[in-house]
Amino acid sequence: MANRPRVEWQKEANCTGLSIQEKDRVFFPGRGRPYRTSPHEKYCVACPVVKECLEYALVHREEGVWGNTTLDQRKLFPLIQVEILTRRAQTERWLEDHYGMVPSQTQAQPLPEDSTVNPFDFPLFQVVA
Repeated sequence: MANRPRVEWQKEANCTGLSIQEKDRVFFPGRGRPYRTSPHEKYCVACPVVKECLEYALVHREEGVWGNTTLDQRKLFPLIQVEILTRRAQTERWLEDHYGMVPSQTQAQPLPEDSTVNPFDFPLFQVVA
């Protein structure tokens, strides 16, 4: 089954009704003593979209708890698996840009084999004289 954009599946998540403060407490716990039972498990264990949530977090390299996993747990996933999942996200049109928007229907063209990418060519890195 193909994944859907986050705006579609997130409505079905068990955590949908939580306030921002409650989401921060549950899914972005700070430093301190560990819980005996992680507070996110109450929402994640039986969540109907836990798989989509996990895959979204892997592809978008999210912090905090997503898909019943912490960032440290997700860092243990094989990179090849994450890369394959990212390519699938592009194909299925659920890969978001950093503003949370799904790219338009135009597909990015691969770079020619002999091209080199200079990070300073992108607007974020341009130096204004």
